[in-house]
Order: sequence, then C-alpha cells, then structure tokens
Amino acid sequence: MVDFRPFVGKLRDFDTGSMPVNPPLTQTASSHSIVIRNQLGLKIGRIQSWSPQMARTVETVWEVNKNAKGEPVERVGQIQATNTIGIERYELYTSHTGEAFATPVINDDNSNNVGNAPGTDLVTLVDQIKPFHVREIWRDPFGSIRAYVYVGCVWADMGTTIAATDDRIIKTRATLEFSRKLRLA
Repeated sequence: MVDFRPFVGKLRDFDTGSMPVNPPLTQTASSHSIVIRNQLGLKIGRIQSWSPQMARTVETVWEVNKNAKGEPVERVGQIQATNTIGIERYELYTSHTGEAFATPVINDDNSNNVGNAPGTDLVTLVDQIKPFHVREIWRDPFGSIRAYVYVGCVWADMGTTIAATDDRIIKTRATLEFSRKLRLA
C-alpha cells in the first residue's frame, strides 16, 4: 500500500509562492502555470515537454440474431492498460534527468553529491531498483490549484540528443510508465 501523506501533507507545494510565474489572465491554460516535482518535493525544472497519456481497449458488441443487420450495438471500455508520460528535458551539468526525478538506483551510496538528489545517477534503465512518484501542480490565474500524483513511475525508455547543428543544448527524451494517477487538490 502506498502512503500518500507525504504528498498531501506538503501544502506549501500548492501555495502560489512556489509557482514559477503568474499564469497569463486567460481562459486557455498555458504551460506557465505547471510545476513538476519529484517525490522529494523538489522542482524538476528544464522540462520542455510533459505529455501524460492513458489508453484502454474499447470492444464492440455486435447484434447477433436472425432479425439483426449485424451492426454494432454498444462500445464497452476494457481495463486501462497504458499509462505513460512522454518527457523532453534540457540536461544540466549539475543534474541529469534520472537525478532530477530522484530515481532510486542500485548502489545508491550518496557518493555522487551533485544535483537535486545525491546518489541517483541513472546510468542504465536497469539501475532503477523501485518505482517513484511524480507530482504535477496546476495553478490558474484566478487562484485555483489542481494537483496530481503519478504513482509507481518506472522509466520505459530514455535517450539523449547531442547535436552540433541546432541550438547545441543537450536534450533527453524519455518515457515514464506509471501505475495510477490520483488527484491531490
């Protein structure tokens, strides 16, 4: 069983002073109002793209009798089978993506004292030893807060792009798979 008290108990994470900037006064949501935090409560930062996706199979129920035309009668949703978050992030000298997300890794001896979470250098995907949680916090220009937690995150893929032909910023593209998404506020 997952203890969610650490997420709910940190109300300072939801207060408006912890948001990066005031969102524009519009009805349309903008990325100015989003903060992504790791399970330690630290802002991850430098995220250029954050794309949560959920999917499930939908089965068709067909008419089957002598007077039927063989048309679909109903669509029935099955289990939710795919929960992923596509991420693009600029790398920092002080904190690579695995470190920024506070990924629990094998041989976590805290000898790597850089970045947000010492000892979380994710060298290969199999170094991750247990799932972690990520929080997504939204604030609208009218003061309302929405917060979600993605529970049981595991890295499914991760790759770094190093190019000398465009802006020369090193970028990581990755996919997290998560077990559940819960609303906190």
